[in-house]
Amino acid sequence: MDSDKPSLDALKLGTMASGHLFLSLSERVSWEDFPAYAEALLRLITGTRLSTAESVETRIWTVSIGDQTVRLVQEDYPMMVSLESESAEADDLLRQLCEDLKSGH
Repeated sequence: MDSDKPSLDALKLGTMASGHLFLSLSERVSWEDFPAYAEALLRLITGTRLSTAESVETRIWTVSIGDQTVRLVQEDYPMMVSLESESAEADDLLRQLCEDLKSGH
């Protein structure tokens, strides 16, 4: 994996059971590759890691982007990396981020 340019092969918005949005990023990031991928992604989107949590199949980094906090989640099965919102304001951030990433900004 090129750590300078994180893969965005699964870039799309979706809605979680909570009603808030998630932004799918990649279906190609393995458990071992996630830390380097996450750091490269945070550089790209100007985000900062606030905390981390792990379970057997999931890694969750709580990150700050601008003035919003979202979760950067890596699931082992099915393999997926996504950003998840917990507020209407963070939903708006994910919408804008999706547009920016699609346009290459």
